[in-house]
Amino acid sequence: IYKSLDSFGNKPMQNIDATKILNSVELLKSTKTTQWYSIALAVLSPILIHNYKCNKNLQTKIVTLFEELHEIMFTINISDRASNVIETKLPSIAKDIEQKTNKINEFLKSVTNAIEKVKKEKEDSKLGFNNISDGVFKDSSTYEGKNILGNMVLFFVRYKKSKATDRIVYTTLEHVLPQNITEKNWPSFSKLDESKKNKSIYNLGNFLLTESNDNSSFGNKSFSDKKESYQGENGKDVVWDPLEDSELCWRDVKNNKWDIGLIESRSVKIIDFIKENF
Repeated sequence: IYKSLDSFGNKPMQNIDATKILNSVELLKSTKTTQWYSIALAVLSPILIHNYKCNKNLQTKIVTLFEELHEIMFTINISDRASNVIETKLPSIAKDIEQKTNKINEFLKSVTNAIEKVKKEKEDSKLGFNNISDGVFKDSSTYEGKNILGNMVLFFVRYKKSKATDRIVYTTLEHVLPQNITEKNWPSFSKLDESKKNKSIYNLGNFLLTESNDNSSFGNKSFSDKKESYQGENGKDVVWDPLEDSELCWRDVKNNKWDIGLIESRSVKIIDFIKENF
């Protein structure tokens, strides 16, 4: 179903803004969870089965529903909450989404009802963004050994910053200050004790996203060498920076000063953006 939507240009589907819908699916995929599958399939299947002409209202409803599901899964992950509280609830909600009718208004009504049920479950289970402690984003131990969480947080920022016409896909996490520090390439960090190193390595401000499935080519290089690698071939960047529109973007860092102060400043900016978009 997802592949069919992704190649909708070759399908008899008219007036559907697949970019927004597909991006919201990628947002859900960034949580690396599966509990939302039942609802996503229940919503996407009728579009293909009945060849709905997706009006703006239906597009908006689907994206809203997927964003509500993402809020729950994001909160479970970042707060390290058990997911069993919603594992039986979501399939139950999925069952009530209309599948058989070819009348789009009936389907739309069932999607609207699903949104309200998901919102209620989010509130009852205290799994909304407002239930996340600010400190969890600032604490480097949140991301240590958990690249999935760093990726999930940055992908949320990317989703919020993307234009409606931009297609975004799930990516991998790049640590600018590498997890294995060498004295030659990172002299200012090499002499620090492990706890201080880790506070910078696993700091939200030290992360970029790369569309490459294998970012080993960046390795333990110095920052100046990494900057060249990030530009890729033909000058096309192969990384995405949550602060790409800021003077703190990796591209604009002067004298290769990727240091503790810069990483901390980047973290503050990123966290401020997250809180503003919750």
